[in-house]
Amino acid sequence: MDITTTMNGSIDQTFALSTSDKTAFMCILYIVLGVLSIFANIINISIFLTSRELRSNYIFHIVVDFGEIVNGLSYITCGIGRGSALIEGLFTTPITAHDCFYNRYWTVLLILGTEIPAWMTIVCAVERVVAVHNPTTYLKYFNKRNKILLVLASMSCIGGSMVWAALSALHNERINLTRHCSIIESTGRIFSTTHFVFVPFAYVGSFVSLCVIAFVHRVGFCTSSYFLCGMKADNYSKQQRMFT
Repeated sequence: MDITTTMNGSIDQTFALSTSDKTAFMCILYIVLGVLSIFANIINISIFLTSRELRSNYIFHIVVDFGEIVNGLSYITCGIGRGSALIEGLFTTPITAHDCFYNRYWTVLLILGTEIPAWMTIVCAVERVVAVHNPTTYLKYFNKRNKILLVLASMSCIGGSMVWAALSALHNERINLTRHCSIIESTGRIFSTTHFVFVPFAYVGSFVSLCVIAFVHRVGFCTSSYFLCGMKADNYSKQQRMFT
């Protein structure tokens, strides 16, 4: 027995041993968090849509918020689907990975709700890096038309990921001990592993890249304007002494 099979069995046994009260609580929590997420991101999108300038400048952010709405929907459908199985007494009835993906409506939303924000976070980070590092290039290439093309390219990558997920689940007879039907339980192991490596890497990589570009430009600015940076530091020290 390989290690992935052992891990999958351990996950299934954990869910199988969960009490109905804990499962019911998690279902309710998922629905509440999903509703709050959708409400908050609808407000964000509504603000972005109030003017043409905001719509043009924040296309990527609008799509990120849309992805978070999809993620909220996945939480709600998870809560309803798993809660229904619990009420009907079917939650601990074994189910195949194929049936989880193709017959349980929340698995696709779970994948889309995590991958859309992840891909668009990468695009947002690239935009910020280019804008800070080379403003001329940013103004030349990051117009509305090209931004829409980048969004479509990201959606194409997500579509390819969904095709891979569907193929990995097709006729996959791996048995899950519960009807939790998470991404791991509903798709092939290679896809699910790749998915859960990519998503955190997208966020961490984007954050680190922005930190690096900020640090590089800070160092470069102080190197070229040493006296000015020294004055700023000296003024800041004086202000600190005044308030201590």
